[in-house]
Amino acid sequence: MDEREVTELRETLAIGLKKCFEDMLERKALLGQSIVTCDADGNTLVIPAKQALAEYRAGKLY
Repeated sequence: MDEREVTELRETLAIGLKKCFEDMLERKALLGQSIVTCDADGNTLVIPAKQALAEYRAGKLY
């Protein structure tokens, strides 16, 4: 694989992972479930998926 192919593969994987993550948040939000994540300090957070989805779409990262 040359460098261009590696770059294309990385971009494709990043797009796929983002889509899967958003799909998961959407399903959990519809079911009224929560997600477990962490803050910048590594502390565990349990938040409603609906809130996480809204924050994710607003540009906050998880």
